[in-house]
Amino acid sequence: MKISKTNVLSFVLITLSFIIVSCRKSMYVNDQTLKDTTLAKSWRFIGEYILPNDLEFNNTTVGGLSGIDYDATNDLYYIICDDRSDKEPARFYSAKLYFQPNSFDSVRINAVNYLKQEDGTLFPNKTQDETKVPDPEAIRYVNSTQTLLWTSEGERKVTAKGDSIYIDPFLMEMNKDGSFIKDYPIPTIYKMYKTDYGMRQNGSLEGVTLSQDEKFIFITNEEPLYQDGPRADVKETQSWIRITKINRATKEVVAQYAYKLDKVHAAPLISTDFKVNGVDEILAISETKLYVMERSFAVGAIPSNSVRIYEVDLNNATNVKDINALTNKQFTPVTKKLTYDLASLPTSIDNVEGITFGPKLPNGHKTIVLVSDNNFATYQKTQFLVFELVK
Repeated sequence: MKISKTNVLSFVLITLSFIIVSCRKSMYVNDQTLKDTTLAKSWRFIGEYILPNDLEFNNTTVGGLSGIDYDATNDLYYIICDDRSDKEPARFYSAKLYFQPNSFDSVRINAVNYLKQEDGTLFPNKTQDETKVPDPEAIRYVNSTQTLLWTSEGERKVTAKGDSIYIDPFLMEMNKDGSFIKDYPIPTIYKMYKTDYGMRQNGSLEGVTLSQDEKFIFITNEEPLYQDGPRADVKETQSWIRITKINRATKEVVAQYAYKLDKVHAAPLISTDFKVNGVDEILAISETKLYVMERSFAVGAIPSNSVRIYEVDLNNATNVKDINALTNKQFTPVTKKLTYDLASLPTSIDNVEGITFGPKLPNGHKTIVLVSDNNFATYQKTQFLVFELVK
């Protein structure tokens, strides 16, 4: 999801709430942790690295980084950009991250590849063909085939002038050069409709992950489908999103599970200003357990962003794939427990949207890497964060 800010007063306050940097690296060690996960007893913050907002690579603007995944064989990260082909053609990067157990030294972008349509052409921008513009949001590396999965959020622009646009979200598989391999059918209720049904604009297909054995793909919408409940608010609501499980070999949707969103973390400075909370990424721990990352934003709030990561258990949850609307229905949702709240960090948090497991440290502990989407804005930052998962 791209978050826009149009109110001038709110713009100033948000600008002041961020630490503005042109290029810096910072090394933090933080023992503040939140306990009780099955994967790790706690998370330990290793450090932060910020890319400059004016960074260019091979004639492209590096920013809008919305998803990240790690290729352990080649010690390489794939990072997708959510540019809708406005600045340059829709694309993804590969990068190297250099960190030690107690420091984060640097990030180096080493390649860019363009996302391609089935016919091999680049995706157009809105002036070329508004009906085929992509909105890249998530990316995952498939180790067994050395390919990549990626999602597009689609578009739902409803106007009274007769120029409405409906672009369904999608899940595709591609080669490492960006060339198309295949797509996966998404549930009918995940599509865009003229009526208030299905996906919301800019709250659509945001997260994707693979089970550890790569037999199953999990996808999730960021905000509730129209028929599944209201958008999250500053007060508690019954706002449900769906975690969808897909058999990768057969492309069959085998299950959906209901996940309840938290309320928005704070009220906007002006009550009518923009606010949102949604799931902006998921990461599989096993076939039945996931990390789910919720990102909340409110214009003018201090802080404006809140990012919390939950451990979610699918066991005992109702399979709701045959329930068209979750509102006023009886079902058992997934269980969730807070794993880490980024508010505990000794640095300001930006629009964090990507999460992946990283390499193991010399002590054998796994790492977690996060990345933020700066929305190509000078007052935001492209932020990488690294954690150790302490056993």
